[in-house]
Amino acid sequence: MIGKRSISDYVAAKADDPKYFDLSRHTFAAESDIDPALREAFEKKLKSYVDHRDPQKVLIDLVHQQGWNDDDLSLLAGVTAERYQEIFEMIESDDLGRIVQLALRMAGQHDEHALAMRVSLKEALSRIAKKSPLRARRLKGWGFNPDPN
Repeated sequence: MIGKRSISDYVAAKADDPKYFDLSRHTFAAESDIDPALREAFEKKLKSYVDHRDPQKVLIDLVHQQGWNDDDLSLLAGVTAERYQEIFEMIESDDLGRIVQLALRMAGQHDEHALAMRVSLKEALSRIAKKSPLRARRLKGWGFNPDPN
């Protein structure tokens, strides 16, 4: 059994790296004899992490990186339909089409974060498409087909 003081010191020493507390990333995660207090401390620390990056900046950066990671998808899964609509309506660069296409690709993945992103993204893009036929055509050209309502 590991002492509670040792665990809290260890967690504090690694506090600047939230991914470190994801036990599924550790080689010892397959071990069934992880100390329960250590497991609890890691899970608590991981759940307390909040990603403070700006979703708009993340989307713009991802278009230029040509890829994303789990942290990016997790952040974008928490974006509301209202915020997505605001983001897409604020972007005035030629990258808007690429950003929408990237967001649709990310939301098309098969995991819980992508599903959450897909719901908000679909709602936002549907609202934008309803504003005018031109916007609906642009979105369709970028791969989004709004429901015909």
